[in-house]
Amino acid sequence: MKLTRFLYALALLLMPLTYSTKFLVGMPGITWVNPTVLLGIVLFLLLLPPIQPRVSLLIIFSAIVSGCLGFIFLLNLGGEQGGIYTVFREPIRTALNFIWFWVCLRFALRAPDYLVKWLAVSVVVQLFIAVYLWLGALMLVPLPGTVAEFVRTFALSQVVWFGETPVVRLGGTFIESPPFGLFMLSGFVVITLAIWGQKQYSRWLAVGWIAALVGVVGSLATQVLLGLVVFVGLCLVFLLKGRQAIAARVVGLVLMLLITPYLLGVISGKVSDASDLRAEVAYGKSGGERLFHAYYGVKLLAQHPEYIPFGLGPGRYGRYVAQTGAFPETVTPQVTPVEWLVEYGVVGAVLLIWWLWLIWKKSRVYGILGMAAFLGLFLANMFQANWKWESWFLALAVLYAANAEMVPTLAGRNRDAGHHR
Repeated sequence: MKLTRFLYALALLLMPLTYSTKFLVGMPGITWVNPTVLLGIVLFLLLLPPIQPRVSLLIIFSAIVSGCLGFIFLLNLGGEQGGIYTVFREPIRTALNFIWFWVCLRFALRAPDYLVKWLAVSVVVQLFIAVYLWLGALMLVPLPGTVAEFVRTFALSQVVWFGETPVVRLGGTFIESPPFGLFMLSGFVVITLAIWGQKQYSRWLAVGWIAALVGVVGSLATQVLLGLVVFVGLCLVFLLKGRQAIAARVVGLVLMLLITPYLLGVISGKVSDASDLRAEVAYGKSGGERLFHAYYGVKLLAQHPEYIPFGLGPGRYGRYVAQTGAFPETVTPQVTPVEWLVEYGVVGAVLLIWWLWLIWKKSRVYGILGMAAFLGLFLANMFQANWKWESWFLALAVLYAANAEMVPTLAGRNRDAGHHR
């Protein structure tokens, strides 16, 4: 096995080891960098993959400029502004994820079977860990001391209620259920593209596909389930044809019937939470807090036109909203498009949208399957507390790698449909 392939497989297996790992091992004071992005740097230096699309490099430069200007703007507020690490932490994190995107794009083009196989393995391993930690939170299996303390604290903060019945959501080695669900949805989308788009099949892919679906549903994360419903729903309506699709339609419809009522109830509750935009009232309410941050962030730009081109600086929004007295400095806007506009400015937001538009155009090679995949991934990451997750960048890289040679069946179907119009 070549060194680069080994390192990439390792990076995929370690992808779920986010900063929550330091709490699991009882070392909360250390500075944590996800091992996947560190391996991404090594792989980038070994492979020197092409930087595609070029706008992704412009996004990195824009993020660095935003970080520097954001530090200058904050000097006017007084107080401790932090050192070099604080200024460049989020711009560097943005850069690391795009480097990982370029590496994943190289493997998606040169070794797609290898990528999907080890992603499936990573999904299965993470689901096993998530279920074990879930059982540990319920005190049904033993856990080491530091792990037990973290998991039980996590369980209390991740409970959802069905009537008067509390249900602990799956979270695995992530700090919350939503990023765990995003990891699982990203895996589910990539494996689906491999099975139905590229006509790959193996037992590992089948097991990984089922494990990813179980993980998405088990996370009970609203935005992730919304992404799943859009992805599966569009495929059910427009993609599956003929008798061979009957079983898939039945399973999909049952899944939709189970998830949709839950989603409608949760979204209704979030809408009712958003009726008051006062900071002290909105704090702690999922829908209300997101709406408040959107309102407060746009208001900051309106009051300070000098922030509009490059924003407040990545990761600096919390320093401003903390002045309300209701939020800590670590809080984020929790609405990704708002975060792009407020922290990266108009320039950064336009570049990010341009990047997504180029991926959207490539995804259409898969037909309805690709467009449904893009929309599902987009919705699943639009309301996360943090949008920079390696699994999401990997899934987008797979979509951007799409070409007619990789998906001959769908490409041929699209051409035939064009001839018959």
